[in-house]
Amino acid sequence: MIFDAGHNPHGVEFLLNQLRKFLEYNKQYTEVISVFSMLADKDINSVVDLLKGTVLTWKIAPLTVPRAAAVEQLDEALQGETVQHFNSVQLAFKSALNETKNNQLILVCGSFHTLEAVWEYLEECQ
Repeated sequence: MIFDAGHNPHGVEFLLNQLRKFLEYNKQYTEVISVFSMLADKDINSVVDLLKGTVLTWKIAPLTVPRAAAVEQLDEALQGETVQHFNSVQLAFKSALNETKNNQLILVCGSFHTLEAVWEYLEECQ
């Protein structure tokens, strides 16, 4: 699993550079599954465009904060991609945990709020 709070093109470019290095040295991972959500006032289209060539499946859900992007806004940016919808980021992450194969890496990204939702879920599991 990789957790990254990159929520703009510059941050995602850095993430992709690091991810490529990681995958180069960890060849057992050949596919990336993303648990993804963003805030509405961020550059969703640019972030998604940068990640599209890397992410196989997108597990998306709305954030529970006032500035959250609507699922429809995420869907519009993700046209042509394999997308699964969930009612919460926690459910999207649980799905990723349950369904991801040994060759797949889980990438949680898009917002600090996305990471926070997953961390809260992990705390509940302890």
